[in-house]
Amino acid sequence: MVKELLNLLYSLLEAELKSSKLEKIPSDIYRSVAVQIKSLRANEAESEDNILDMLRSRERRLLHRLASRFLEVRVKKICENSGEELNGANILVEERYLSEPYSLAYRRFKRVERALWNGQESVLESVAKAVSSRYMLVRFLQPTPTFIGMDLKKYGPFEAEDVTVIPDANARALLKRGVVSEIWIEDL
Repeated sequence: MVKELLNLLYSLLEAELKSSKLEKIPSDIYRSVAVQIKSLRANEAESEDNILDMLRSRERRLLHRLASRFLEVRVKKICENSGEELNGANILVEERYLSEPYSLAYRRFKRVERALWNGQESVLESVAKAVSSRYMLVRFLQPTPTFIGMDLKKYGPFEAEDVTVIPDANARALLKRGVVSEIWIEDL
């Protein structure tokens, strides 16, 4: 099974590298890789044969590298087309998940670039205001006394494991000091 999947991935990667367009690929290719890697890892844990474990470990690493390279090539292709491929039928959900932020960044870049070209200071001010008014969902890792946020509101006190939303600038400072960890909404 590993050999067939490696051969498939290799041929898909080869075709992707030769084409300027996004190739049609099996919709479950990334899940197939994950399932195979999980199986290899489970077999390693159950085995007492060091040579077999080494071979499974090598297969797992090879499969991971090939799949990662394949994913990288496809996402790069999508991003280089400024998100034009995002609506295409050939993009998989995993690739969409990775490329959507790049598409958003490109649109934002174009917005700021147009504002500069057109001398629209108000657009730049609204961008600055939007960035400075962001908040982050965090989990406190240790007790923390009350503090005044960048928005001049009072926050705290907090105990370890408390979860709250605080201004982004404050959250980043606390992240650097190891006081909080960021919680991604996707993780909930």
